[in-house]
Amino acid sequence: SSNNAWKDGEDYFTVGDNNVTGYQKLPGYLRENQTEIPASILDIPVKKIIGNIGFDIKNLKIPGSIEEISGKAFSANNVQRFVVNQENTHYKSDEKGVIFDYNKTTLIAYPAGNSRSSYTVPGGVETIGTCAFGKSTNLTSVTLASTVKTIEESAFNGLTYLNSFDTKNVTTIGKSAFLESGISSISIGKVVSIETLAFQNCKNLTSITIPSSVKTIGAQVFYGCTSLTTVTINENPGLTTIPNNAFANCEKLENITLPEGIVTIGSGAFNPSGLGHITLPTTASNVHEN
Repeated sequence: SSNNAWKDGEDYFTVGDNNVTGYQKLPGYLRENQTEIPASILDIPVKKIIGNIGFDIKNLKIPGSIEEISGKAFSANNVQRFVVNQENTHYKSDEKGVIFDYNKTTLIAYPAGNSRSSYTVPGGVETIGTCAFGKSTNLTSVTLASTVKTIEESAFNGLTYLNSFDTKNVTTIGKSAFLESGISSISIGKVVSIETLAFQNCKNLTSITIPSSVKTIGAQVFYGCTSLTTVTINENPGLTTIPNNAFANCEKLENITLPEGIVTIGSGAFNPSGLGHITLPTTASNVHEN
């Protein structure tokens, strides 16, 4: 595969096999105006954006030729506004500069360089896409629409100033979804599955209630939540396993309620933590060393 560097002023895109795979700018150069990802380079149509694209740009324009934006394409963006060409039949942007799929059921990329402190996901959106919020450090509040059912991998990863959060009707919280985010409280009323690392290193989180809807919890899900003092796991016939390292390195954890029905407690699930002792349910028959 041959890569071609395409230069626009001080911006460089790396392109190969119909993909924009990289973006860089000269050190110290702040892009004040707008940049457009090229629709073609040397007569090769650009169809996919798969690299880390776009730092310190007011407007980043996405051409009509783009058919696929990878989850990590804008995972560390500092764009103030995305603008998708109206001829694009796969993606749309709205007046707030956010990228959605064409039917506006998936939020693809939020402009993390935007100065807004709060954002409300519009009705009709069902999925918050992989790395969708791009490590925005301006957002303190994100309100989901009641239509959202899935939060994908790393969607809110690194949103260090995010305060409280309500997942409303979400049923799946993906891997690393809130990793190292600033949340101090979260309501997860309808969630069925919480995947690996979902809340790892959420150092402001003080308490969590895991509702009876939850059937699976991933490994290391609350690992390193150093302010977590209280964990309540509601009576729950579907939840049988507390996985490896689930609450490890939760040094202030003093209270945890484990309901009857828990059969397996994984290795290091509570080690190290602040728990002096733990009352095991009578159903716990497969307890690994903690």
